[in-house]
Amino acid sequence: MNNFMYAMEHSYSAMKTEVDRILQKSDYTTEDENGIFYAVGTCLHAMLDYAERIQCNDLDKDRLDAFKYANNGVKHGIELETVTKSAGGMTFPIHFPLAIPVRRIIWKVKWDARSRHQQEMYLQYLDGEDVVSTCGEFIERLKQYPI
Repeated sequence: MNNFMYAMEHSYSAMKTEVDRILQKSDYTTEDENGIFYAVGTCLHAMLDYAERIQCNDLDKDRLDAFKYANNGVKHGIELETVTKSAGGMTFPIHFPLAIPVRRIIWKVKWDARSRHQQEMYLQYLDGEDVVSTCGEFIERLKQYPI
C-alpha cells in the first residue's frame, strides 16, 4: 500500500510543479497544454488507484465520484481546454478599483457520462474549482483512512 501512497503523493507534487511552472509564463504552448494534461491525468489516476484500496465514508465517496467523473473525461479523449482552463490574471479593458485574480488551472470537464451521480458530484465539488488545491485537499482526506 505504501507504493500507492507514494505514487499518489509523488504525482501530486509533480502536477503542482508543472502547473506552477506553466502559470509563470504569459502564454501556453501546445507542449505546456500537453504537460498539464499529462500531469493532471497522472495525478487523478494515482488518486483513484489509492482510493480503491481504502474504505471511504459517504461524503468522501461523493467527492471520489466527482474525481472519477473528471478522470473518465480525461480517459475518453476530451480536449485539454475542456479538462482544465486557465483562470485569473489581468484582462483588458481595465476597470477600477483594480482587482487582479490569481492565475490558476480550474476544472472544466464536459462529457456524456453514463453515471449521472458522478456528473452531479463533479458539478457540486469540482466544476470551476482550482485543480491543484482540490486534488491536494482530497489526497489529505484519503490519507486519513486506515490502510
